[in-house]
Amino acid sequence: MTTAADHPSDNTALRQLPFSPGERIRYRVSWEMIPAGHVTLQVKGLSSLDGQKAWHFVMEASSKRYIDLFYKLRAHFESYTDREFSRSLQYTLDQKGKEKKDEIVRFDWNEFKVFYSNFGKPE
Repeated sequence: MTTAADHPSDNTALRQLPFSPGERIRYRVSWEMIPAGHVTLQVKGLSSLDGQKAWHFVMEASSKRYIDLFYKLRAHFESYTDREFSRSLQYTLDQKGKEKKDEIVRFDWNEFKVFYSNFGKPE
């Protein structure tokens, strides 16, 4: 278990955090009763994003080979939140398989704007 005291530059008010950097959890995904794939969520810890400290999380999802025949999925998500867990800062998705995506969503909290792009094309 990690506390804010473990991160002296962090302002999370000395509360216990429900996770630790490096922690990983893996889920098995089923479709009806058929094993269909897995999802893994990992806490990367504090990182720097645009010059500010941010919590960094990674999630990966993939379908099993026999499910690929119906719906292939290989997805890599990354998410950043501020140190206080009050705001999302950035979200990325790199998805291959039946549907392809290369999304980036950035949140500008000073201007109250959200920027979205897919395959480098802003929308």
